[in-house]
Order: sequence, then C-alpha cells, then structure tokens
Amino acid sequence: MFIKRFTVLFIIIGIVGLFVPAILIPDVYPEWIAFAPYPLLAIGIPVARGFTNKLALLITSSVVALAGTWVYWDTWQFNCVFSWQWSGLIEDYTPLFQLALVLPVFSMIVWNRIRAKGIEG
Repeated sequence: MFIKRFTVLFIIIGIVGLFVPAILIPDVYPEWIAFAPYPLLAIGIPVARGFTNKLALLITSSVVALAGTWVYWDTWQFNCVFSWQWSGLIEDYTPLFQLALVLPVFSMIVWNRIRAKGIEG
C-alpha cells in the first residue's frame, strides 16, 4: 500500500515542480507536453497489479518527477549545470526523455493487466 502512496507523492511533486516556477519566476511557463508523463503515471496506479509492476511504476515516477523537476528548475532559475544557451534545448527535450521512460513502463503495466484479464476470463 505504501508504494501507491509514494507514487502519488512523486506525481504531485512533479506537477507542483512545474507550477512553482510559473508562480515565482515571471514569464516562465511550462509547455503542455511537460505534463504528459504525469497522467500516464496516474492512470498506471490503479491499473498496476503485483509488486513488480507497482515497484516499476514507483521507480519511474520518482525518476521522472525528481530529475525532471531538477532539470526544469536548473534551466529556469539556478543554471548550476546547464547554461542559458542550452536552456531552451533542454526545456524542449526533457518531456520527451520523460515520456521515453514512462511509456515502456506504462505499456508493460497495461499489457500485464490485459494478459491477466485474458487468463482469468
């Protein structure tokens, strides 16, 4: 049960991580595609069955939320790692890398759920 709670927590952290800079920093708004991984992760929570699927969802949501939030905040505000010259490029490709992490896990969870329904039914 704690896996679902932590997965929800990481999804909330990721979404709040996109909204906080929009409130604090003038003229910084995330693109709509930056939110794309989070509905997939949220749909995966009730669909996931079994410890392995839930753990994969938890690990993926933590990496997507924490790394994505750090990358966005660094390019928008801090520039500790990425310079201003790279910020637009990083901002454009971060959601694609997040989706590249989320889609295989989401597909695995849905496939396992469909396969389990076929065996039961």
